[in-house]
Amino acid sequence: MTNPENNPTTTLLKTLVPASILGAIAIGSFVLIYMLLESSVAPFPRLMLSMCTPPALIAIFLGFYMLFGPKRDKSS
Repeated sequence: MTNPENNPTTTLLKTLVPASILGAIAIGSFVLIYMLLESSVAPFPRLMLSMCTPPALIAIFLGFYMLFGPKRDKSS
């Protein structure tokens, strides 16, 4: 019998759910930052800050997760 961990559907779900959550967070933070900077910053810098900040925050979060997150056994 196949191992449930190697089932393609299980693997797909394990990757799609976190990716969807991170995508929703990125879109939400873009809109939030764009709206917060509406009156205080010129349009082009506001757009650049809104577009570059969410991926940077996600990269920092994932970096800390990979460094300090749960360790996996690399023998399997």
